[in-house]
Amino acid sequence: MAKMMQFFPIFIIVMLWSLPSGVMLYWFTSTLFSIFQQFLIRRR
Repeated sequence: MAKMMQFFPIFIIVMLWSLPSGVMLYWFTSTLFSIFQQFLIRRR
């Protein structure tokens, strides 16, 4: 799971490079939010 969390954002950026920037920004922001959320959950 930890490896997936490290490489998933890179994979998303590569896959969505050709899509409009708004979609890429949405995916990037949601990925960052989910990583932050997982950090908070594991911290407890």
